[in-house]
Formats: sequence, structure tokens, C-alpha cells
Amino acid sequence: YQDRIKSEVERYNKIWESYNDNYFTSISNYLNIEWPKSVKVISGFVGLIPVFPRYLDTFDFSVSTNVNEYDIIRTCAHECCHFLWFEKIKELYPNIPRRKYDPPYNAWQYSEMVVDPILNSNEIKSVTGVSEKAYDSFYSIKDNDGNYLMDVLKDIYNSDISIEDKIRKGYDYICS
Repeated sequence: YQDRIKSEVERYNKIWESYNDNYFTSISNYLNIEWPKSVKVISGFVGLIPVFPRYLDTFDFSVSTNVNEYDIIRTCAHECCHFLWFEKIKELYPNIPRRKYDPPYNAWQYSEMVVDPILNSNEIKSVTGVSEKAYDSFYSIKDNDGNYLMDVLKDIYNSDISIEDKIRKGYDYICS
């Protein structure tokens, strides 16, 4: 499978190349944060794998072969959003332990939920042209008042407040 993987790496790079600069500028602006100066490259590893994990500490993620163009754009945008998202979380909530950025903790769940309102925002969607959804299971969860969590979270992120206030309000709602 070595030749197949090499071919997919080339194909994926060619697809993402036209989105790369505009996406990173847009997501940085949206989240009101600069990329860490220590991060020069975000690597996407290609292999024969059924899931696409991300590695926050090294700014890497994995993707399988045979992913169509739409889904490779969506996957790259999704995973790269996580990297910058957690940089913003570190800025706003410096006391959250690193381990809570991974499953099963609330900070991780929140990060997986916000990909919907962030990547579907006009600012980001105008760059990628793709729609994003969180994990299907999140859309059926209701709060104590009977409201769907994802609906409330999308309302927060669609409101006319700063991204910092959106993140804090969403964090208080989801994680508290």
C-alpha cells in the first residue's frame, strides 16, 4: 500500500493547497488568536486507518486513503480548527489541565461540538465551501430545560458578541 499512500498524500496536498492560506487567516481571525510561533507545519498523516485522530501536542492528525475531495477539505478544516481552538482555550482558561483536552472530558466534548457553529460560520464556510457537523450523538442531547445542547450552542455562536464571550458562554453552558 506504500504507493497508494504516497499517491493520496500528493492528491490531498494538492486539494488543500488552494484553501490553506485563506483558511488559516480566516480561522485565526475568527478565533482572534495568532498561530503559535513554534508551529511551522501542521502534518496530516495518511494511512490505512478507520478513524482520524488528532494530536494536539504536535499539531498532527491522521486521515485514511480514499477520502473524497469534499471530505478531505472538511477533515483538514475540522482538525486544524481544534489546534487553534485549544490555543484559545489555553489563553482563556489557563488552569484547565492538558489531559482534559482529550476524551472523555468536557473540554474535549465542547471542542467537538463547536466545530459545527465555527466551521459553518459565514467567515469560514465562505473559504472552505463545506458544511460541518459535530458527532451525531451531540444533536440528541437535551439540557435540563428540554433544549437541545447543539441548538443552544449554535445560538451562542451566532450571537453578536466577541469570540471570547462566545467561548466563555458556551463553556459555562456545556462544561459547568
